[in-house]
Amino acid sequence: MPVLTTSRLHELQSNANNIRNICIVAHVDHGKTTLADNLVASNGIISQKLAGQLRYMDSRKDEQERGITMKSSSISLSHTFKEQEYLVNLVDTPGHVDFTSEVSTAVRICDGALVVVDVVEGVAPQTKAVLKQVWNEGIKPILVVNKIDRLISELKMTPGDAYKRIVRVIEQVNAVIGELFSSEIMEKAEKNVHTDEDIDDSEVYFIPSVGNVVLASAYDGWGFTLSDFALLYAKKLGVSYKDLLEKLWGDFYYSAKSKCIMDQAEQLGRKPLFVQLVLENLYSVYNAFLKKDKNIIEKITSMTKVHIKPQELNRSDSKMLIQSFMSKWLPMGGCILDCVCDLVPSPCGLSDKRVERLLSKFDKPFSSLPPETQALKPFFVSCDSKEGTPVIIFISKMISVPGQYVTRINRQTLTAEEMDRKHREAKDKYLQKMERLKLGEEEVDTGEAISEDHNTRSSQEIMIAVGRIFSGTVTEGDELYILGPKYDPELGLKDKRQEVEVGDIFSQKAITRSRIGKIYALMGREMESIGKVYPGNIIGIGGLQDTIIKSATISDSLACPAFTELIGSSMPILQTAIQPKELTHMSQFVKGLKLLNQADPCARVYIDDSGEYILSTAGEIHLQKCINDLEEHYAGIKVLCSDPIVPFRETVVADDLKKGAYAKPEYLVEGSVVGCHCSVKIRAAPLPGTVVGILDENSELIRVASDIVNAKIDPASSICLSQRLSHACLSTSPQWAKPRMAQ
Repeated sequence: MPVLTTSRLHELQSNANNIRNICIVAHVDHGKTTLADNLVASNGIISQKLAGQLRYMDSRKDEQERGITMKSSSISLSHTFKEQEYLVNLVDTPGHVDFTSEVSTAVRICDGALVVVDVVEGVAPQTKAVLKQVWNEGIKPILVVNKIDRLISELKMTPGDAYKRIVRVIEQVNAVIGELFSSEIMEKAEKNVHTDEDIDDSEVYFIPSVGNVVLASAYDGWGFTLSDFALLYAKKLGVSYKDLLEKLWGDFYYSAKSKCIMDQAEQLGRKPLFVQLVLENLYSVYNAFLKKDKNIIEKITSMTKVHIKPQELNRSDSKMLIQSFMSKWLPMGGCILDCVCDLVPSPCGLSDKRVERLLSKFDKPFSSLPPETQALKPFFVSCDSKEGTPVIIFISKMISVPGQYVTRINRQTLTAEEMDRKHREAKDKYLQKMERLKLGEEEVDTGEAISEDHNTRSSQEIMIAVGRIFSGTVTEGDELYILGPKYDPELGLKDKRQEVEVGDIFSQKAITRSRIGKIYALMGREMESIGKVYPGNIIGIGGLQDTIIKSATISDSLACPAFTELIGSSMPILQTAIQPKELTHMSQFVKGLKLLNQADPCARVYIDDSGEYILSTAGEIHLQKCINDLEEHYAGIKVLCSDPIVPFRETVVADDLKKGAYAKPEYLVEGSVVGCHCSVKIRAAPLPGTVVGILDENSELIRVASDIVNAKIDPASSICLSQRLSHACLSTSPQWAKPRMAQ
């Protein structure tokens, strides 16, 4: 498939029905980035031979060195499914626990997720974490059971044992989904929310016959669903495609004597149908290519109609030969993109439940929002781009991009003649340069100075806001409201007369106004400049570095509330004191810390009571990433860090927990370290009911007090805040104290 040109990209972005926003989530080292390479290779951006080795979406140097993803990256791909061309906005996310916040930023702007699970390791801790994030955001998941090749070539399992392992992994994932489903039902029951007694939970689980499970090997570049083999064998077995698809997975087997599919395979000691038709064939292919049996290889290639070049057959590395054949027979990119286009809803298919969840916070249900705010709901669902439609954008994070990655504008596919012409021009320039080198060092120095100046300009960091347009059309130069997380539409609608000027992100204002800069299409390591973009797309926006910290909501309507906070974001727990190596660089250091705090969704920078600058991160790897960013990108200076610590916050009480109601045995937990050299007893008890009641009754007072402690209140908002505080005190104080407080 040819590389997606800018003009064609703009055409696909205008049709929201054929847009799919998808992210890849998994535990670390389960094969996310290798899978992303295969999807990128399906568009001809990289070679299929380099998939899994290039790690195209990992553009950072430390990502390539460590072999793990540290940030979420997006790229736009095109795919043809059922004679229609689709635009797939793919987001690759990290799998390490230190970068859970990056997963949260990706899940919020997507409509579906590829959940990758290593068939050998099974469900890992981070797998459960990302499944919970996907479930809480209400997006459509597709399960990818990866590394099937390891069961064949590494673990040497029989086809029957491999089938049992695959079944066990799918059951483990479904068990996690079942827990999430049950907990949601219980929460609704506790809140007295009406739910149907007979709830259909069949659509929430991963069932291979439904098509939401892909069995794959990202390293070897192949993947398939049951429908691929059902189409292949339906005519050969003389059964209908639908019947074979339903029985290809489960306790069924094919009887050659009666020439029909029968059940009770396990009870009768027969091979399951999936083992007979799928796994045994895969094993035969791998064994033939590993042993380089040319006769069997020729039969396999002729039956599958896959052409392999003679030079590939003569390779000494049999693994490369398997990758070449399997990626052509069962291409992973086409299989997964077919599933995405078929199962993942378009931006126009946004559910009412998800819209209400985005607009209403936990303490303020959707029905309590102003009527003007509730009237925005249909625009989310329709994903309308007509003139007059309110513009609603959610910025999930800010990223820092080197200047050379955003200088390529309006990329187009070159013809053979154009490529030859550019090659000749480059060759002529090289010969001219060599001629100048012979003239003396003066011209060489001038050339180097020019080159150095060019590199300095191109390497300058540019802050880009990454987000998704939920409604309306955005053009460069539009003036829109930047809504902070504390913005309340009810207060904003009451005072429409106020003129909102361009604000500063460090002024702690709930709302500012800003002009949209350049708009970019995210293309992995690069960005394509586009002047206008339509709803449903994931984009990058420039010019907002002075008005957004971490995330924000953008709209042209004051009725739009700030979106709810990102679900599942990890809290920074590792702290270190940081300072510049040279005190003369303090101004650069402070500026770099502000940029780091702005761009990293999890990092937190503040000044403690002693006057030291404190950097809080999610873990050691995250800390090293932040320091590298500070030294190489944001500040450009060397810094000194203290030994990292994890602060503990605890309360020591008297022996009252051992008496009375707190002496219950279920409150006591006892454990021991490995070897039983030390044992620990912990007694944990719930807060008294009276304390809980006081906290619930004074929730508004606590919220206002938190605003006073954590924010710098400007004179304009202090009056409103004092009124809220007085109202909260009067409403929560004893009856005898109200007359005195009113005075």
